[in-house]
Amino acid sequence: MYFKNLLPLFALVLLAGTSCQKKMDIEKEKEAIQAVFEAEKAAYFKQDDKAMGEFWIKLPSSVKIAMSANGQKRYDGWDNINAAYQEEIQDTSWNRELVRATFTNYQINVRNTAAWVLCEANWEGIFMGDTISVTQTRINVLEKDDGKWKFSLMAYYTIPPVPESK
Repeated sequence: MYFKNLLPLFALVLLAGTSCQKKMDIEKEKEAIQAVFEAEKAAYFKQDDKAMGEFWIKLPSSVKIAMSANGQKRYDGWDNINAAYQEEIQDTSWNRELVRATFTNYQINVRNTAAWVLCEANWEGIFMGDTISVTQTRINVLEKDDGKWKFSLMAYYTIPPVPESK
């Protein structure tokens, strides 16, 4: 009988606790995630490795994978991702002002402090003297860290392959 009386009280406390929690504005979170993509892209084009690093979870579990018909490059852990960024920012074989990247066709699913994102990145311009027009399909996982969305997984497939930089 004692248990029978506690069950409604427990249900009421549980309901009150969940209804008092702040509701997540999913559309606002999706906008914030898209802003991360744009800010990371801007840092990439400026060759600003410090700014690029601000958009990553800096853990050994973070992963970046670049796939194309030429094969796959995989970087496991923040230290390896950062080393790849260091190499990329030192690459002066192409003029980043002659290339544009546009993110489109976002599909974003937000769950509390994690989100997965599927989108396309369309790259156009002059790359190492050649005109390029390539599309990347991107799969990303982001986590909220100290109130900011950051990449923990970035994987993309490029069609057609981008010419290798020197």
